[in-house]
Amino acid sequence: MQLYTKYIAWVYCKTFFIVFIALELFFVGIGLLTNLDNIPKSANLALLYMLYSSGVAIKYILPLSIVLASIISVINFIRNNELVSFLALGLNKSLVFRPILVISILIILVYIVLQSTPLAYANDLQKTLTNKESINYKSNFLKDDNKMIYFITSSKDDKKVIAPYIFEFDNGVLRRKVAGHEARFNGKEWILDYAFGLKLPQNITLGQEGLLREKIFNYKFLKGFNPQVVYNLQDTNSEYSVFDALKSIEALKTKDLNTTQIRASLYFTIFFPFFAPFMSLIMYYYMPIISRFSSLSITGFLCVLATLCMWGVLFALWRFGQNGVILPEIAVILPVMLLGAFGAYKYKLAK
Repeated sequence: MQLYTKYIAWVYCKTFFIVFIALELFFVGIGLLTNLDNIPKSANLALLYMLYSSGVAIKYILPLSIVLASIISVINFIRNNELVSFLALGLNKSLVFRPILVISILIILVYIVLQSTPLAYANDLQKTLTNKESINYKSNFLKDDNKMIYFITSSKDDKKVIAPYIFEFDNGVLRRKVAGHEARFNGKEWILDYAFGLKLPQNITLGQEGLLREKIFNYKFLKGFNPQVVYNLQDTNSEYSVFDALKSIEALKTKDLNTTQIRASLYFTIFFPFFAPFMSLIMYYYMPIISRFSSLSITGFLCVLATLCMWGVLFALWRFGQNGVILPEIAVILPVMLLGAFGAYKYKLAK
């Protein structure tokens, strides 16, 4: 590793952690002030609330921290005449920015890995601490092949659903109703160990066979729907880890169900943060090499303003994609790819 690479990497890492920690503390502090009445009185639970708040903040402030750290680092290089010194030594602008770009991408990859862990559910864990009810029940109603299923869930970690009602149809005609007290998840599908069935006759004719009551054992339904999937089905603001999102999309596609909200959540986790290094790269090539060419204060202000505007536009597009106004692929992936393509063009041009 070249000496200049070590120096640039050290300056950027130091700046990034300062900005990241400052934004984390600001986010957590604002959260404490706005939810002061709902925070648990116990010191241990209050600390857990702060920890979960910091986990929630990461997905929003990490891209901003990456961009702001790169802006501050480059402006400091310009102010101290270090950037022009690097160029005078024979380096081009792309080589100078390469350590910052590589470190930014590595940070995002670490973030994506962390979002494959329970950290992805920090928001849900935070809500459980402020929720006055000990158990939060959710009712769900969905279609599974030729069945319409109603059930109640209490937790995404609880491998059981309460009061399931299954309505079986044949060519749009109701044929049987199955009801039970509780169903459990065996790792692949949900099973009603004991249930009651009410079967309707094929032809409803006076004097013919009527309703048939039956006892059913080991009734199976919702194959491939794990507890996280069924708990989050009716919640448009649900959080998903990377692995749970992939499993949910696979399960819902087999049933021809809408996966828009889950795809948008997955793309927000994987692709959205990459706007930060691409945005930093683009702005870098429009910065002066020495402070005499322009005011660094105005340059820094314009860069921060452009970053916040771009972040806001991308965030709004993600919301549109999440609500189904536009496709999540167009709302999230396409803008980031366009930024990346333009950044790659500028990088190659200056190389």
